[in-house]
Amino acid sequence: MRYANRKIMVLASAFLSALGAVALSASTAGMAHAGTITPLPAAYQIFADTAHGHLFIGEGTSPSYQPFPTDSAILVTDLSGNPVAALPGSLGVDGMMLSPDDTTLYVAQDGGVAVFSTATLQQTGFYSIGFPAYSAVLQSGRIWVTYGEGNSLFAIGSIDPSTGSFNPQAFPATWTNFPPLMSADPAGQSGTVVTSTEGIVPPMVASYNVSNPAAVTQIASSQQVGTCPLPNSMAVLPGGAAFVCQDELFSTADMSLQVFYGNGGVVGVAADGTVAEADAPFGSFPDTIPDTFVFPPGATDFASYRAAYTLEGPNAVISALALSADAETLYAIVQNNPVLADPVSFTVLALDARAMTTLTLSGPASGTAHGSVTLTGQLSTQLTGTQAALPGAKVTITRTISGAGTKPTKTLSVTTGADGTFTVTDVLPIAGTYTYTARFAGDSANAPAAPAVVAIAGRPGR
Repeated sequence: MRYANRKIMVLASAFLSALGAVALSASTAGMAHAGTITPLPAAYQIFADTAHGHLFIGEGTSPSYQPFPTDSAILVTDLSGNPVAALPGSLGVDGMMLSPDDTTLYVAQDGGVAVFSTATLQQTGFYSIGFPAYSAVLQSGRIWVTYGEGNSLFAIGSIDPSTGSFNPQAFPATWTNFPPLMSADPAGQSGTVVTSTEGIVPPMVASYNVSNPAAVTQIASSQQVGTCPLPNSMAVLPGGAAFVCQDELFSTADMSLQVFYGNGGVVGVAADGTVAEADAPFGSFPDTIPDTFVFPPGATDFASYRAAYTLEGPNAVISALALSADAETLYAIVQNNPVLADPVSFTVLALDARAMTTLTLSGPASGTAHGSVTLTGQLSTQLTGTQAALPGAKVTITRTISGAGTKPTKTLSVTTGADGTFTVTDVLPIAGTYTYTARFAGDSANAPAAPAVVAIAGRPGR
């Protein structure tokens, strides 16, 4: 059910600063293309701006405290993975955040937060904070940024975009060793921010209410949640009531476990609450086992996924995930060789995140020319996380006849009933082998089904 599989090979090394070539291998999605970008030593963050047709790919913060590579950049591609531009970071770039309305990209840099227009891909501003900034999130009308110097305390401050003013002591907490990982409600309005410590065992995960930026309060904290080792392994769900840490969903109110998604380590969240989850790097093998899953809003357990893919292998691991605004497409970055390999290459995949569907078709083995045959079938979907009938869906059935001479191909259309079943009757005009192929093209919530085929021998009539 993959409907796009563009491959973008990003040749990268942690020590390169010059421009490098991006070789795109040919795939079923179309011809190969090539582009030039700034090499990436890693790709831990991806944001999908479907409004403008762009993907933003960055090194992210892994771990959060890393030297800022000079002249590093954010890679911009189209939604098929073709290079479009590179957003420069003369001060070195780290974590980034896309605004809920897809109009602005905020990039943490050495010294502050840079602001880019997603429409023009031009820098429109810079908020100076006087310290290295490692990650940024948007919530309650403020930009919340982790900052600090090496071998000292780290903190979370807030920037007021209307004035550019920076409050360095916005959070009632400080962190040692490394700046915290940070995630916020993607809708930006609930006032929920979640943090996770790095470099401390066991890690401390905490939720905060930032609805009043002048009086931030802690909601809950726990050392039992586990580790969210990468910025792409923690995500707050829309509404702020829950957050994903690696492969589990927790309540922001009391840190209680809500859902177990599997053995994952990389996560992406859509505006409607859809969750995408993938195995941690160098996770489960063999690579014939599904390792990347899409869970519908409200999924209650690991078995409740609506789509699944096998993307990883001994030398291929998922490094970042992002869902489109309508949750119909999952964008995945696959690292194609081990972390220590030089250069590192990445593949950008656009995958169908809609629910998997199954289509069946059955009929008699034979029929008589000038007589009729009846075909039956059923269409089901995993839209809610379990296999269920898909009613009211259009199924087309194409008929071809071998040795039919000038007899044209015939197309029949039928709508599934309440139980997902359908029945069609067709007349066999001549003797020959009749092949009926049923297809479901998909809709906004359901992916196309694999075609179902039935062959019927049309015997000569009397």
